[in-house]
Amino acid sequence: MPPSNESIRRLIWLYFWLLIFEGVLRKWVVPSLSSVLLLARDPVVIAIYFLALRQGIFPLNRAVAALALLCVGAFTTGLFAAHGSLMVTLYGLRANFLHLPLIFIMAEVLTRADVERVGKAMLVLAIPMAVLMVLQFRAAPDALLNTVAGGGDAEQLHGAMGKIRPPGFFSFITGAAQFLALLSAFVFYGLVNRRFISPLLLSAAAFALVLSLAVSTSRLAVGSVAFVAAGLVVICGMDRRLIPHVGRAVAVIAALILVASALSYFREGVEVFAMRANETGDSDMSVGAAGQGLAMRWFSDISGGLDLLAGTPLLGWGIGLGTNVGAQFTTGTLGFLLAESEWSRVILETGPILGLAYLAVRVAIAGWMFFLGLRGAQVGQPLPLLLSGASGLLWINGQFGQPTTLGFAVFGAGLALAALRLPEAGEEPDEIAAEASPTGFFTPSAGRMEW
Repeated sequence: MPPSNESIRRLIWLYFWLLIFEGVLRKWVVPSLSSVLLLARDPVVIAIYFLALRQGIFPLNRAVAALALLCVGAFTTGLFAAHGSLMVTLYGLRANFLHLPLIFIMAEVLTRADVERVGKAMLVLAIPMAVLMVLQFRAAPDALLNTVAGGGDAEQLHGAMGKIRPPGFFSFITGAAQFLALLSAFVFYGLVNRRFISPLLLSAAAFALVLSLAVSTSRLAVGSVAFVAAGLVVICGMDRRLIPHVGRAVAVIAALILVASALSYFREGVEVFAMRANETGDSDMSVGAAGQGLAMRWFSDISGGLDLLAGTPLLGWGIGLGTNVGAQFTTGTLGFLLAESEWSRVILETGPILGLAYLAVRVAIAGWMFFLGLRGAQVGQPLPLLLSGASGLLWINGQFGQPTTLGFAVFGAGLALAALRLPEAGEEPDEIAAEASPTGFFTPSAGRMEW
């Protein structure tokens, strides 16, 4: 890796830390700057793009070209749309386009060792995250620990039995769910690759993941982790020699759940989760049911957007209008003026033609990520597929109007692509890759960048 890329790598780390602790800043440190901090990562992204252009590594592939054309189209139609607001249009462009090319720069600049360093940081962060979520779960809804971004009288989303859905470091439970999904990718990777991390830290992080899910009262969190875990089944199907490694991972997780069940707040979390499931008409609270519920919600959001095609104006109602920030600019209050689900928002904002084209690019990027992850799994590299599971669905259906969701979609995808790189000189290969792939590593560098 050229030394000149070091500045970009540092900025990528800054992006990561801002993503993790943005909610802490907005809730407790400087709540008066909550609205400004929504955009805290934007200058970092712009600085990364400036350095990438100067060093000749800014991505000029077909995906970025398509996004650039769609961005110009959305900007042009947004100015002539119903809201006619330049600020709303610019925020919509920021939500839909600004951060997306970052994934290709991460794939070019980060090494496999960098990806594993991020994973180790996630495993360390899992412990205070779990402690905070347990404390938030046990605290009153109006306690300081459960304040919302910017302060005020609003409360976090409620679960059941008077408990809120604890967001941990983040502003709302969606951020916690996305954090846990990305964390689970590294936990599962550590369980099948003993060379990655020390057993003590891995056990503590895995235990923290189990506790966090128990008190989350969030089917989204459990379903997202279940989707990542499904990657382990796929990995076994790609190479049966990996079955003992995956079996070891399953046994460890089962043992941790058994140990956690002795804790009162774990049992209370499960009870609240079950109560919420009954209140919402879903009596099955198993991990499989949570995953199935996530899939049904996913397909429902997509089909709901497609149902709007015929009745949507050709140019849409204007990009940005469907975001919370767009609503605040337009009406003075937060909310969803057009629709809450992503496909409906995009189609209503930019119209059937531009909207579907933009969504198609996102689906294509997610599909290519999963494809490369499967190719890696064939030669014993599980991490790219696990990371794709943590971020891929966000590319297809995640609400990019929410800055935290956008951040996890982009950062997770960038890690997934970077994890496909060959180990550099002096780095040990994955334990299971060395066993399962006597012919060597899959080299995706050409396919990764050719879109």
